Amino acid sequence: MHIPPRKAPIPEVGTDILVWLACTAAVYLKPSAWLQQKAQRHLGWLPAICHRRALAGFTLAELLICIAILGVIAIFTIPKIMTAQQNAKSNAVTKETVAMVSDAFQKYKMTNNLTLLTTLGALTPYMNYVSAETSGVTSFDGNPGSSVSAPCGWPFGCIHLQNGTTFVYPLMNHFCTSLTANTAMYFFVDPDGVYSGSGTNADGPGKSVMFWLYPNGKIRDSANTDPNTEWSGCGVTVSITVTNTPSWFSWN
Repeated sequence: MHIPPRKAPIPEVGTDILVWLACTAAVYLKPSAWLQQKAQRHLGWLPAICHRRALAGFTLAELLICIAILGVIAIFTIPKIMTAQQNAKSNAVTKETVAMVSDAFQKYKMTNNLTLLTTLGALTPYMNYVSAETSGVTSFDGNPGSSVSAPCGWPFGCIHLQNGTTFVYPLMNHFCTSLTANTAMYFFVDPDGVYSGSGTNADGPGKSVMFWLYPNGKIRDSANTDPNTEWSGCGVTVSITVTNTPSWFSWN
């Protein structure tokens, strides 16, 4: 009695499906003879036309379809990849700038007495920067999460860094009435150093992050400030209205 050969079972979801996909590629892409043989064993359940098709090359129509599919995938994925890379870069240079500010503050305290009138401008001699502006016209991004721009000039000073960021500080901001843990001075870090526009870009990768520097050297972004923080309102407990931090920024 003739017993027909048993066909290979359809692979189950899991490891077998990965093997099946690899074997399918092996047949159509025509790699080594060993892979082709392995593919044929695992593709035994497919119609015979599939095996005959594996012996032929690609048609022009198939190539055009593949190119069209790749084009559609590229349209949706490449912008996301570029945005993710830009966000990662902005996050890295922002944290690098914050670390520089923290280091400058510690160096300042080693050689100077911290007083109520100490300003962020007193830290700039301990920073490595390309140029400084206190009366220029360069615009940077103001309050995070908004479309506000501000000039590098009164009431702000700007320090342009080698990593492309701009450290922006209020010229007259100081610790005011006390040097307790709930007083703070604020500053901005603009990761691309320019005004990035308004509208839907208000939370974009080029927008500023607002930080608060406390007398003990701690630095927090606006979304994570300590309760009852006092700033250059001097003695006024500020209910901070700017609590937005761009979604791309993370301390992790």
